[in-house]
Amino acid sequence: MVQAFLMNHSKSYGIAVAASFVEYFVELLLFPSWKTWNLISVCGFLSVLTGQVRSMHNHFCIFVHAITPATILRSNSDHSDARDADGGS
Repeated sequence: MVQAFLMNHSKSYGIAVAASFVEYFVELLLFPSWKTWNLISVCGFLSVLTGQVRSMHNHFCIFVHAITPATILRSNSDHSDARDADGGS
């Protein structure tokens, strides 16, 4: 199973996604003319697609997150210092 924060980060998010699919298919069955592809729909789809591709490209180019053993050790020592400061709980 794919584990990704944006796909399954909370129960509320899953319910919202399921409701949006139900809404789409109910409208498709009851009002099929609302779901036709016209010029406005195509332009909107292309602008969203272009924005998503550009956003992912920009994030891919600038995002660097290297996890090394030193980073893990430093992170663990930071947490142990916080526990020691509050009485070891």
